[in-house]
Amino acid sequence: MKPPWRRPSGGLSHEARAMRDAPHLPPPEAALRPDDPRLEPRAPAPRRIRLKILTPVAAAVGGVLICVLVAAALIRNAQTAVSQELDAAFQIVRAHAVMRMPPPFSSRDTLGEAVRLAEEIDAQRHVSAVLLNPQGVRLSRSPTDEGSEAPRWFLRLLEPEIQTEIFAVTHYPNVLGALRLASDPRDEIEEVWEDFRVILPLLALTSLALSGGAVLFNMFLLRRLDMAVQAVARMRGGDLCVRAPEGRLAELAALSEGVNALARRLQEGRAENTELQRRLLSLSEGERARIASDLHDEIGPQIFGLQAAARQAALLAKGDPAADPQLAEALEAVSRHAEALRRGVRTAISDLRPMAAGGVSLAELLQELAADFADLHPGLTIRLEVDPEASADELREIAVYRFVRESALNALRHGGAGRLWVEVGLSPERDAILARVSDDGRGPSSDPPSPHLGHLGMRDRALALGAEWSPPRREGGRTLTELRTPRP
Repeated sequence: MKPPWRRPSGGLSHEARAMRDAPHLPPPEAALRPDDPRLEPRAPAPRRIRLKILTPVAAAVGGVLICVLVAAALIRNAQTAVSQELDAAFQIVRAHAVMRMPPPFSSRDTLGEAVRLAEEIDAQRHVSAVLLNPQGVRLSRSPTDEGSEAPRWFLRLLEPEIQTEIFAVTHYPNVLGALRLASDPRDEIEEVWEDFRVILPLLALTSLALSGGAVLFNMFLLRRLDMAVQAVARMRGGDLCVRAPEGRLAELAALSEGVNALARRLQEGRAENTELQRRLLSLSEGERARIASDLHDEIGPQIFGLQAAARQAALLAKGDPAADPQLAEALEAVSRHAEALRRGVRTAISDLRPMAAGGVSLAELLQELAADFADLHPGLTIRLEVDPEASADELREIAVYRFVRESALNALRHGGAGRLWVEVGLSPERDAILARVSDDGRGPSSDPPSPHLGHLGMRDRALALGAEWSPPRREGGRTLTELRTPRP
């Protein structure tokens, strides 16, 4: 039983005959030449570092480095100051001891004066004085040592070389003892430590504040840059209406202005290309219509005349007993070839101008197309569902027709499909025609599929009409492609 859409008149379209006669070759994308650039190995992408990770790390390292450098400079200056202060104090005390030491021939209490001198000097800052008897026992009193608040590591860090001096205490002819002078940096280091206890926390807080400010400023810059990056990403995705926000910083404003200018220029270029493609499509369809009209008006009558003459000659040959029998056979062959030529021209006219008959709806046109494919593959199952209200202007309906034909040819040529589903209807908003072609074939060899001439033609036609074309993809065990054509 023939499908309900099989047309009564015979004849296959050019595409159907080409698919029947052409050998089964691999798709164009499978045939790569040895020098094809797609075969060249790609250089590995450089390892990239995210700025939002690099900035906090760099700020933390910079803050620690600043703290270390400033602390090292302060400690170095403190070491120099402590050393100079101790040296000056020790020289003054040494000169004072030389002047105050009791003479060895005095009748005064030499040992008592030496004890008082030692205690007087020991009470001074930055020096210590100890009076010892010949047996090494301390004779002078030691002031109360309250202990040091500075940590031991800080004392060892700032402690300079200790200077010492020993003076003999004598009362002729006896040696009563020895006065030992030494520099004492503890009280000076204590003063430095008191300053460091305030400076170091302030320095750490300052570095932390600077690092935090750098991170916050970096976040602000990254947010602005991310907006520009998102705008560029949307532009790459085809949304040329997006605009990058402009900020108060001159550099960011210049970047946003450049991105926006690029978007406007691309939008203008797209509009120009769309208009050119629409004109080209209109000219192409017009040229197809002119060629179809020439075939119909010029070649058609001549073929009709040839057929009429061949039939007339055949009748005369049959009625003439003296006519050669081979002449009748030759005239019959001429009639058959003329009929085949008429069918071929009719098919070519239909391919060049699918709606040349006039008054043919999109549904009837697609039913005729389905009949062509049914003639080519008797075992092929085609399910056609067309909404009678799915109509538009002639150019858009031709685009839908060519989309269905090209998609079906790809499914049969490259996918080895056994079943085809063709659905054409209106969108829920009824402002566009939705055409969907699916099959049970192998589908594209890559995802996304490699473009070929058929895909490029559908894409360009869709762009020219402001339509949306979805390349073939696998979904639910089927290969699916769609076209959404707006209605004017």
